[in-house]
Parts: sequence; C-alpha cells; structure tokens
Amino acid sequence: MANQQFIKQQTEQLAKRLGVAQEEIVDTISKLTKGKSNKQVVAIINELDMNKIIQLKTADILGGYIAAQ
Repeated sequence: MANQQFIKQQTEQLAKRLGVAQEEIVDTISKLTKGKSNKQVVAIINELDMNKIIQLKTADILGGYIAAQ
C-alpha cells in the first residue's frame, strides 16, 4: 500500500508541475502575441515549434520524475 501512496504523491506532484509549465508557456505566448491581430497570432503560433517548447520546458520535470522511480 505504501508504494501506491508514493505513486499517487509522485503523480500529483508531476501533474502540478506540468500544470505550472503549461501556464508559463501560455503566459509567454500571450505576451508574445499581445496587441497582434488574430491573423498575426495564428502566424506566430504556426511558426513556433510547440513540441520543442514543451519538451524543453518539461525536461527537468520529467527527468526528476523518472529519477525518483
């Protein structure tokens, strides 16, 4: 049962940290596109490598989670 509790705690921590990373990414994109037209926002977002941004932003989070296992 202790292992299940540990897994639950680790999962909750991971979810919380990923949520914070997601908020930071959205906040940064919002600042980057502030004052732009919808067409400009779409163009900017299309130019972003979102997979790479997410990977870089969450690498330490996922690495720490994997190491804890």
